[in-house]
Amino acid sequence: MKKKNDALTFLSETELQKIKNTITDVEKETAGEIKVAIASASSLIPRLSRADKEKAVTRRAKSLFHKLGINKTKEATGVLILISLEEKMVRIQPDMAIDNISPQINWESLIIQIIVGIKSERPVDAICNVIYQLGDRLAKHFPVKPDDINEISNDVVIMGRW
Repeated sequence: MKKKNDALTFLSETELQKIKNTITDVEKETAGEIKVAIASASSLIPRLSRADKEKAVTRRAKSLFHKLGINKTKEATGVLILISLEEKMVRIQPDMAIDNISPQINWESLIIQIIVGIKSERPVDAICNVIYQLGDRLAKHFPVKPDDINEISNDVVIMGRW
């Protein structure tokens, strides 16, 4: 039985593969590098205020962004989508080049789509849909180049509590 706040059982292997395949498809059209991470929790303290939960998830997203090497892409076109299950929060952490076009990307809309997908028990569809939308936007600003290589693994990162 799946536990809603357990990253290890949140998605099946088939569902994780679908997300990986979606990232692979999207990255054929853009120099952007997309990474998805799912965490059971972003804080060791279970009962935090909403503001403290937001800070914990933001801190974890920034830390993971560097730990996973997303900040080291050739053109600063990496982006992390972090889903923190216990806090019921999603953070999208873009690198500098993507951050420069941020006014043209409605981050909050993408985040809400994932949250709604999780609540309606269709998380994979929501995550993949957001990846496709993000890929479309990135392809307009950072089209794939002939010498493009996959700089970051497309596997979904699964983590427990922090």
